[in-house]
Amino acid sequence: MVAETTQHDVEWILTLFGTAVGAGVLFLPIQAGLGGVWPIVILSCFSFPLVWLSHRSLTHLVVTHAPPCELTRIIEEDLGTSAGTVINLLFSIFFLGMVVAYSTGLINLASSYIEHQMGMIAMPRSVLSLLIALGLSAVMLAAGEDALLHITSAVTFPLIAALLFLSVYMIPMWSGAIFSMTPTAHDLIKSLMLLIPIMAFSMDFSPICSLLAISYREHYADARVAMRRSDRTVYWTSLLLMVFVMFFVLSCVLATRPGELDYALKHNIDILTLMSLHIKPPLLRYLYPLLAFGAILHSYFSVFLKARSGLIQLAGRLTRRTLTVASHHTDKPHPVEWITTLLIAVPLWCVAYGNPSILAIIGMLAAPILALVCYLMPVYLFYRIPRLAIYRDRSGIVVLLSGLCVMFSYLIGSLL
Repeated sequence: MVAETTQHDVEWILTLFGTAVGAGVLFLPIQAGLGGVWPIVILSCFSFPLVWLSHRSLTHLVVTHAPPCELTRIIEEDLGTSAGTVINLLFSIFFLGMVVAYSTGLINLASSYIEHQMGMIAMPRSVLSLLIALGLSAVMLAAGEDALLHITSAVTFPLIAALLFLSVYMIPMWSGAIFSMTPTAHDLIKSLMLLIPIMAFSMDFSPICSLLAISYREHYADARVAMRRSDRTVYWTSLLLMVFVMFFVLSCVLATRPGELDYALKHNIDILTLMSLHIKPPLLRYLYPLLAFGAILHSYFSVFLKARSGLIQLAGRLTRRTLTVASHHTDKPHPVEWITTLLIAVPLWCVAYGNPSILAIIGMLAAPILALVCYLMPVYLFYRIPRLAIYRDRSGIVVLLSGLCVMFSYLIGSLL
C-alpha cells in the first residue's frame, strides 16, 4: 500500500471513483439523515473496509485468470454456461431496476421544478412521464451509444467537482439540531439496517472491476504483481470514496432539518431538490435541481445503455445467435437498438409513472444483486475452485457476512 504510485494507478483510481459516484449519492443523505447523525458516524467506520474487501475479492477473480477476460466468461468456465447466463440475467435486472429508479427521480424532479422554481402548475404526471420518456429515447437513438458514452464520461468529473463544492459551500449552513436526536436502540438498529444497502450501492464500482483487473494483467507480466498493484488501486479508491461520500452526506444532513428529510422521503425526491425548496439565494434555488437533473440523467443514460446491451447479449444467448449492433459506425440506429430501446423505455416508464420508492428499489433490488455478485459469489468461488485457493483467508468471512447483511438488511429494517 505504500508502493510508488504510477500514472497508470492514478488513471484507474480516478476511473473507479468516477464510476462509483453517481445519482445514488443524491439519495443516500435522505436515508442517512432520517435516523440522526449517529448511524452516519457508525457506518462511516465500517464503509471503507466493506467496500475495499468486497471489490478486492471481485477483482481477484479476474486478475489471476489466464488469459484475463470478462467476469461472465470466467463464471462460465468455472461454473458452466448456465451460471454465466444467470449472472447476465441478474445484471440485466439490476440495470432495468435502476432505469425505473432514475426515471422516477427525473419525473419527480421535473415536476418539482415546474411547480416551485417556475411557479407553474405541474402538468399531469402521465403527460410529463410520456414527454420525458420520448425525449430521452429520441436523444439516445439520435446520438448513438458511442456519443452518449463520450458525453457521460466527459461530464462525470465536473459533476463530482460540483458536488464537492456544494459540500464545502454548505458548511456555514450546518446546524447542530440533528445532534439532539437521541435514537433508542431499536431506532438505531432500524436506521442502520435501512442505511447499509443504500451506502453499499452508492459506493459501488463493481461493474468496472473486470476491466481494472484485465488492464493490470496486461500492464504487468507477473500475475502476483498485477494482483498486488490492483489491490492497491482498489484500496485507495475505496478510501477516497469513503471520504468524499460521507463528507457529502454529513454536509447535506447537517444543512437540513429532520422534518425536511421526511418530506423528501414522502415525495420521493433527492437531497438537492429538497434543499432547493428551502435555500434562500435565488441562483442556488435554480442551480441545485439542475445539478441533480444532470447527475440523475448521467446515471440514467449509463444504466439504460448497459441494460440495452445486456438484453441484446441475453437474447443472443437464449437464441444461440450473436446479435450485433452496428449503429456505432453508421449514421442511423440499428433496428435492434430501436426495438430494445422501446422494449425497455415503454414498460419501465409506465412503472415509473406509478412513483415507486427510489430508496426501496435500491435497498430491495439493486443492493441485494450487488451483494450476491460482488460479495457472495467471489467467496463461494474461492472455496469451490482450486486455482483460487490462495484467496481463502479470514477476510473472506468478513466479505461473506457483509454480503449477507447488504442483501437482507433493508428487508429486516423495513420489518422492524
